[in-house]
Amino acid sequence: SSNISTSAGSSLVCKRVLRRRPFNMTSFCLVICSFLSAGLAPVATAHRTLSDIAEVLDIDSQMSALVEILLQNEDVEMKSDDEKLFGSGCRWPAALHSRYTGEHEVGKGATACVYLATDMEGKTVAVKLAKSANKLEKWREECQNMQKLHLSACASGPNALSLMETYVPTCLEVGGTQNDPYYVMHAAGSQRISKAAKAKEGKGALSTADQIKIFSQFVAALYALHSVGWGHNDLHGGNVVLQGSRLSLIDFGSLRTYSSSKTQGSKRDGNRLWEHTAKLAKCGKASLWQKKASNDVLQQHADNLKQCLRNKWSVDEAFISDLDIVLQADIGGEQNQHMTELFQNKFVQDHLPDLDNQFQWLAAETCQPSTAAESSSRSHAML
Repeated sequence: SSNISTSAGSSLVCKRVLRRRPFNMTSFCLVICSFLSAGLAPVATAHRTLSDIAEVLDIDSQMSALVEILLQNEDVEMKSDDEKLFGSGCRWPAALHSRYTGEHEVGKGATACVYLATDMEGKTVAVKLAKSANKLEKWREECQNMQKLHLSACASGPNALSLMETYVPTCLEVGGTQNDPYYVMHAAGSQRISKAAKAKEGKGALSTADQIKIFSQFVAALYALHSVGWGHNDLHGGNVVLQGSRLSLIDFGSLRTYSSSKTQGSKRDGNRLWEHTAKLAKCGKASLWQKKASNDVLQQHADNLKQCLRNKWSVDEAFISDLDIVLQADIGGEQNQHMTELFQNKFVQDHLPDLDNQFQWLAAETCQPSTAAESSSRSHAML
């Protein structure tokens, strides 16, 4: 609830939210409250008061996974000598009244607040507002980095753009003043893929059909990035989010060109695809990609994963062959992560939902923001 007092401390905030929310939201509240508190740990000082602890104002928010990431990215950069600059809250900018309606605060961190609102087309957007000054230039740079993805896709053609618009939200505008900046982006994701994969039978577990659908979209999302020259490089379980069985990728703070993307470890996109696939299909630890495993162990795990998918997803050998190309590239640390072959595989194509262009920003014909009004309001955020 928005009237929860920040002076109550994080544990009290969590307890009070839990009393007001249905049981099936309990675990998420604990995760997000713990996370928001932990985000302050690197800069915590002995004199920090309980009022500095972040709170979750609307845990039933349909975009709660995205809200969590937006707050995390601000709070982890907080410096202890900046404390005197922090405000107690955020003000909805007057400049946004004409373009967004129904604004309501859904999360509050040490340095930022997040609102959800509705744009003129009826779509939900997330709006990040700063509680301290001097965020404007940083946020403009972040916005430009996100927009590069859609601009690159548009330059590659309408098919590439449709894929990007289906799986990758983008920044819509950054504005305001040095003292009161705002950052607007598409809203996406109510649940982390890692949480969905852990759900037990009878407690929200994904059906086999949904597992396959999510996997196929994950491949399509990676292909959407890689095919236009970009790599995500940070696809942990919080940056792959679901709305039901629809998948999106968020948080592009580690974005790199494809040719300079990480080829080893947990930053490699292909390794994270392997990891999340094994967890989605509940193939067990002996099928997972593992960070410190030898190549021999990884090969055995790859073989286990392929056999598991044969048994659980009834995949054919053509799929296994294309998946194995990806797995072998992961084991060998190849620069080419081979998403093209896997994306074009018939099994993947047969299980992809229709493209819905839910994150449209550009007009395909011009590669400019889709309306004149948007173009005017966003021109300062463009490359």
